[in-house]
Amino acid sequence: MPSGSRETLEDGDARLKEFYRTSDQYLSMNLAGHDEAYFALFLERVSRYVPAGSSIVDLGCGTGFSSHLLAARGYRVTGVDISEKFLDRKLERDGLVLVSADASALPIPDGSVDAVVSYEFIEHVVRVAEVLDEMIRVVRPGGTILILSPNLVSPFLPLKNILDIIRGRVPAEVGGRTLGQAGRLVFRNLWLSLEKVFSGRVSFLLRTPDLSRPAEADADSVYPANQIDLRRYLRQRGLVLVGGSEGHTFSGRLLAYAFPWMCGECCVMARKPAN
Repeated sequence: MPSGSRETLEDGDARLKEFYRTSDQYLSMNLAGHDEAYFALFLERVSRYVPAGSSIVDLGCGTGFSSHLLAARGYRVTGVDISEKFLDRKLERDGLVLVSADASALPIPDGSVDAVVSYEFIEHVVRVAEVLDEMIRVVRPGGTILILSPNLVSPFLPLKNILDIIRGRVPAEVGGRTLGQAGRLVFRNLWLSLEKVFSGRVSFLLRTPDLSRPAEADADSVYPANQIDLRRYLRQRGLVLVGGSEGHTFSGRLLAYAFPWMCGECCVMARKPAN
């Protein structure tokens, strides 16, 4: 979806939300297969940065299984997803409530929760700034915002696709389907990342999601999530940045240390000032 007219933005936003509200395929082929191991990194980061017993809003929770795992660790959780179809109401219990709501208009009072967290969610949002504003609104002064997603403008994403194609594996859609596409994306992502680093601007560019392949990770992503945009926006809104991308492997950790904006992991952690 081009970042053109307001009408285009609204139409694209409505189309994507309707897809999530109605897609049986996305539920069965994507969300239903997410087990505890899938959320291991997310659980580790939340446990590290959010004290046990805190009240948490888990945005884009899908079936609510991530919220269930957080509640099992002693958090008081409100799991939020735009799709009532996706939410598994059987998971609700003491300490866990599931709510079907739009993340850009949360039915939650101002400053009422200790933390707002999300895992592989922000890249599926058209109105990124509005969703971030809602995170800031509902978290209490001194509270935490944690966003964990793939960095979809990392040049290493299409580089991995090039290796997959050479090895005869099926590449991810967001990194290019052919050697030519992936090669062009290496340079495009590198240039885009450098432009973001040095421009000083926040630019939530959008892409056209492919909703025809619900089982393919990130094919439905609409915002090429990256830590540069998200950190800069939260800092401009007065939040204090206290964490960042770390990488999942030895090479990933080295990359995150040397060039955090190129790391394949997009991890943003910030605190709302207490006063």
